[in-house]
Amino acid sequence: MQEPIEISVVSPVYKSESLIKELISQLEDELSKITEQYEIILVDDCSPDNSWTKILEHSNNKRVKALKLSRNFGQHHAITAGLRFAKGNWVVVMDCDLQDPPHAIKDLYK
Repeated sequence: MQEPIEISVVSPVYKSESLIKELISQLEDELSKITEQYEIILVDDCSPDNSWTKILEHSNNKRVKALKLSRNFGQHHAITAGLRFAKGNWVVVMDCDLQDPPHAIKDLYK
């Protein structure tokens, strides 16, 4: 039986192909300090760059979930889609640009 997800991080993605790898890396570093039961949900808001391709490069990572919207609906709709998909007991919404540092999740969780 699979352990329940403790923390879900939902991140809307738009024009951020260069940030995806670093975002996932930092989130994994910080979330693994809290729990091994986490998921990272990246919602591509029909970005015109290669964000979706970059997200799919991490599709072999069981903790990274990828959603792609059929057209650009905007940040709030992308977040809502991610929230509907999230399975965590706790959910953090974080922009993909790393303006909010992933290390802050530990303090929020406390």
